[in-house]
Parts: sequence; structure tokens; C-alpha cells
Amino acid sequence: MEAAVIRILSVWVLSMQIFAAQAADDFDIPDPTRSSSSRGYVAKQPGQAAAPGELVLQSTLVGAGRSLATINGKTLAIGDVIDNAKVVTIGANEVILERNGRELRLQLVSHVSIDRGLDGER
Repeated sequence: MEAAVIRILSVWVLSMQIFAAQAADDFDIPDPTRSSSSRGYVAKQPGQAAAPGELVLQSTLVGAGRSLATINGKTLAIGDVIDNAKVVTIGANEVILERNGRELRLQLVSHVSIDRGLDGER
């Protein structure tokens, strides 16, 4: 009996994951862990590498004693260097770096909205 319940729950969870993945594709929801810039959202396919010299903020973790940021797949702390850019500040949605005396700001997408017409079309 217990094994049958576990099997049914497993199938249900798998079904919901497949449904959620399909729904996300239908809505073209951008990945909020990808970098945005003044030129607009920079979309990357999963697993696609950043262009040479491009720094992409993927996530931040801000704690009382230590803050971390993931940039181009590398986990960094304040003071660490990536592509000749030193991590100066890590915030909840932003990382500030310094390269050659210039400030670089990397931001996570903070808000995504989808406009749909009455007929459901984008």
C-alpha cells in the first residue's frame, strides 16, 4: 500500500514538473537570474556561455557575515577578481565591480510582466 502511494505521488510530481516547464515555455518568461543592462534584458539559452569579456550575474546570496555572487558560473566574494574586475559590493539584486578604475554594475532582473490580450495572444 505504502509503495503504491509513493509511486502515485512520484508520477504526480513528475507530471506537474512537465506541465510547469511547458507553461514557462508558452509564456516566454525570461530567466530572472540572468543579467540586465541599460540596453535591456540579455537573454541567454541555458548552458550558453557569456561572450568574451561579458560578465553575467546569475545569483546573489547576502548574509550577515558573508555575501556571495555567482558571475559567469563562478562563486565570488567581495575582493575576488573575475576577468580583471574586482568585486566591490554584493547586494540582493546587484553586484558592483571595479575594472581599470571604472565601475561596473551587474543586476538581476527584478520584475517580469507579460501582457496578454483578451484572446490570450501575446
